[in-house]
Amino acid sequence: MEITRGARPLRSAVGLALSAVITLTGVGCASHGNTHTAVDDCSAYQDPYSRAPSGVAPSLQVIAVDVPDNGEGMEQTVLDVTKPIMADALEHGAFVHLLTSGGVDQEIRTSPCMAGINGSQFLIASGSRAHDRADWTDKGDELAVIAGAFTREQPVSPHGSLTRVLAVVGGVVRDARASGKVGDIDVTVVTNLLGNTTAEDCLSMDNMTFRPDIAEKIVDRCFTSGQVGAFDGIHSLRFAGVGGYARTTNQVLLAESVAEALGPRLSPMFRQGAQ
Repeated sequence: MEITRGARPLRSAVGLALSAVITLTGVGCASHGNTHTAVDDCSAYQDPYSRAPSGVAPSLQVIAVDVPDNGEGMEQTVLDVTKPIMADALEHGAFVHLLTSGGVDQEIRTSPCMAGINGSQFLIASGSRAHDRADWTDKGDELAVIAGAFTREQPVSPHGSLTRVLAVVGGVVRDARASGKVGDIDVTVVTNLLGNTTAEDCLSMDNMTFRPDIAEKIVDRCFTSGQVGAFDGIHSLRFAGVGGYARTTNQVLLAESVAEALGPRLSPMFRQGAQ
């Protein structure tokens, strides 16, 4: 079993270019130069009583990262994605579940700092509105750094498995719904969708050439085989980082078209857009 701490080997004609995002409807971090070390305790940002300011059930933000590379570029992608999510969680009160996968040979890890319904709700109580908005943004940035550091500590194996990540996310959604603790559930999946996986994985795109009908066939294969299932009862879903690390236009077109075909099959809340 080959495991790396750097980048997943890229196969065939598959750098950070033409990256896309598909949208579907004591600080607790040690810094060393440009790198950060993840920590387990986010209690300074959390409310142990799990209440939302409006009195409604708090939301759940699920952030799933399919990690092809644990270098600074991947960490920056996670920072960019999580900053607004964390600021919103602090303002409105939300649970956050961060999970990362380094591939088929790696355990899917949940951040002990952002453990969803098994942790505490994120919330900074409001006082002066203008002051709060700046505070939520600043603290959201701090939490994003923690999320990026946790992602960077993920070991990476040669073959990814987005199908495995999606299955785990589905379980997180079902457990959250069954718990009765949360209201809206929003899911963000960070993945380049380049299909660099094992041959038996339905999302394998090794040696494939883009054509208009290929994405639907790939997605049909995933749902017919049972490797991928829908997320029921979620409020929104998005893919971030689609096409990242691609080396050819063909790979970008494949990744974007699969994201657009996969989105509405995972959730009827799909809406295309750009971040």
